[in-house]
Amino acid sequence: FDLIGMKNTGIENPKQIISNFAQGYDFNYDGYHKTDYINMKTSVFSAGAMYSTANDMYLWDNALYSNILLNDENKKIYFTPYLNNYACGLVIQKHQNFLNSKKDITTMAHSGGINGFSCNIARIPEDKIYVILLDNTRAGKRGGQLEVIIDDIFATLYNTKTNLPKPLVIYDVYKKMQTTSVEEGLVYLKDIKKNKLDLYNFNGFENEINKLAYKFLTDGETESALKVINYNVSEFPNSSNVYDTRGEIYFVKKDFVSSKKDYQKTLELNPNNDNAKEMLLKIEQEIGK
Repeated sequence: FDLIGMKNTGIENPKQIISNFAQGYDFNYDGYHKTDYINMKTSVFSAGAMYSTANDMYLWDNALYSNILLNDENKKIYFTPYLNNYACGLVIQKHQNFLNSKKDITTMAHSGGINGFSCNIARIPEDKIYVILLDNTRAGKRGGQLEVIIDDIFATLYNTKTNLPKPLVIYDVYKKMQTTSVEEGLVYLKDIKKNKLDLYNFNGFENEINKLAYKFLTDGETESALKVINYNVSEFPNSSNVYDTRGEIYFVKKDFVSSKKDYQKTLELNPNNDNAKEMLLKIEQEIGK
């Protein structure tokens, strides 16, 4: 880092005061909240407890076009995929006629995230393009939404039509539920899917509905959780995950017969679901009491 002038990059120490250090936030249905504290030096694995800035990351990328940090032999090792498209911390993909640009290029990318933070980087070495997205929230959830932003940036750089971002549908639906009822919110959602589908972002829709069901369950609103997950089951009847979630809700409600039925359905769709196997044992114990 010293060699290439990365003066705002280092290993986080919980006892050290770091100037202008970003606070991490979580984003949920009720807005932004400070994230739960973790000691980065002892609680992380591959993230490495490091902090940096966009400008410093740009210096890092520039250095990889020279031999300051790695010689040609080691750069070849660093950028060569060894497991499918995965190299040493980068997903490497070759593209022919990238975005109809008549250019063959390579993308090198990776996402990341931890309590209160999400990030994503992507580089195109043929054109020395480097996109750095650092987000001090978990709105992107390990970079998922950030990947969409990178795709839009690439489209702009290669003169391809780019659409304006769309809001995630689940937050508008939750607001409707809060101001009216869960039932009215689900009617509102069905109307959106029927008449306003193009106005919203439905990325990860199944998981977003599942998370909403869990929010109601965590808040002690089991009936609302059940109504939401029933909708998800109707939308994704072949997903093992939705039955797993509904089985848990029924278990909390002490409706063990319905819970058993859903966990059995979960295993029918996904025989490797260990949680369902464990829950079926618990249900048998409860029924036997």
